[in-house]
Amino acid sequence: MASIQRIIVIISCLFFSASSDAQTVIPLFKCSKKLENPYGICTHFTRKSERYDHSTMDRQLRMMHDIGINNVRGDIDYGSINDNNTGMMDSILEACMLYDINFLGIASDSEFYNREWKAFKSYLNTFINHYADKFKWVEFCNEIDLIRQMNVPERYLSDIKQFYKVKQKNKRIDILLSGFGKVNMPAFDSIMALMPNRYFDIMNFHTYDVPETIPSLLKVIRSNMDKNHLNKPVWLTECGMPTQVTNAGKVGEREKKEDEQARRLTRIFLINFAYGIDKVFWYNFRSCEMDPTCSEDNFGVVHKDLSPKPAYYAYKTLINMCPPGSTRPKLNFDGYLYKAEWTRPDKKRVIAIWLKKGTLDYYVKANSCRFYDYLGTMVKPKNNRVVISTGVLFIITDK
Repeated sequence: MASIQRIIVIISCLFFSASSDAQTVIPLFKCSKKLENPYGICTHFTRKSERYDHSTMDRQLRMMHDIGINNVRGDIDYGSINDNNTGMMDSILEACMLYDINFLGIASDSEFYNREWKAFKSYLNTFINHYADKFKWVEFCNEIDLIRQMNVPERYLSDIKQFYKVKQKNKRIDILLSGFGKVNMPAFDSIMALMPNRYFDIMNFHTYDVPETIPSLLKVIRSNMDKNHLNKPVWLTECGMPTQVTNAGKVGEREKKEDEQARRLTRIFLINFAYGIDKVFWYNFRSCEMDPTCSEDNFGVVHKDLSPKPAYYAYKTLINMCPPGSTRPKLNFDGYLYKAEWTRPDKKRVIAIWLKKGTLDYYVKANSCRFYDYLGTMVKPKNNRVVISTGVLFIITDK
């Protein structure tokens, strides 16, 4: 690491020099050339307890809208829909429309999750007859590959065939396959081997890995899709990093974790976009913080009281630097050094540079360029030098 920190790389804002070992990323999946409303976040709007988000939904949606988040993902719980269109889901969809935010619903057969309700047929009929025209996208079942029951692949195929009948009511709706939790495990392969093209429109997975390791999972997905003759767009509908502390509660531990969360957020989105992922959803928006030592309670980009963590500002900065309509980022990497670049709708060229680990001293020619860190703070080179780290440095140029 010490040798890497001593390296001085000379660049201009218009050119990225790389060694013969540098790799250029080519998208692995069917995807758009420009980013089309790619920014998502996960919530629990259909849940009313203090742990969840219904009571603060309006404030959360306003905060999402303020930074440019396009899409929200959440459950379509059995009790949230009804035949009169007066359910909780109806009010959620109305609130999302008010803020120009799309809702990706997660439908399910509750028998997979060992819950008390066992009325999938009734639920399915209500959804098809009364809600089919209210959604652009629906994901069928969450992390089906992690369910430990008998004959899950066969049962899931049977269910999604029934659910896909929603297309008879709304041809424009897209059905997402279950968000797979472990694409490198046998259960994923077993389900995919049974899944024909005609019963879903979008492939879907989850990962909480370090950003630079995610491409190995994407290659597994591509290989599996090729093996099973599948060619669909791919979304990442859960990713993230919790900011829980240890029981010891070390001084500065929370601040350090929150900063690392912010650094990872930007890199996860840029890497996945470059590999051909069309939409990315961060998990989740609000931390309930019921237990400061529990990871599940501390994934959000804002605190329980909705005060922002650094990751909220990192998300805002990313969307500002790479707004919808930007060209899909092109990614190169050489060892620990990564560079992505794209053109925004305003014709500004943006370069993002970061390291997988460590720090690096850059000599820059700053003519006609502006520099910003991952939180949106302007960076002024000192003696024509800037420090590159695991926090993305954005370079904006007119050329």
